[in-house]
Amino acid sequence: GRGFATHALAAPLLAEARQLAERVAERDPDVSDTDALRTGTRALLRTLADFHVDALRQKVGFASELINADQPEVVERLARGRPTSIVAGLRRLAEADANLGRNVHVELAIGTLFLHLAAETRSVPIPSSPLAAG
Repeated sequence: GRGFATHALAAPLLAEARQLAERVAERDPDVSDTDALRTGTRALLRTLADFHVDALRQKVGFASELINADQPEVVERLARGRPTSIVAGLRRLAEADANLGRNVHVELAIGTLFLHLAAETRSVPIPSSPLAAG
């Protein structure tokens, strides 16, 4: 089978994170470029987690207003997955956020995240991340 090009999967998120990092740096000129990038990336991870929460709520029939009510098609697509896959996605997003909090290289943390998310979507087992330790 074909492998995953994690850099291609992660590129759109990283590009958006860099745009957010520029805004962070404009507001706070004393913040380092790396910290600004981490801040932007973590904000995007929270947004992705919100989509997963919406999908899980929809999947299990929890009646509540969607966090991302303006993008129901994205939530619907995520909700097509198994509840365990949605929860696994949330777990991977939390892991990536924690890795960024521990100063793991941004591209490595996001590449690992997308490798695991893509594998989960295809039900391909990936060994435990070396980033999870520590």
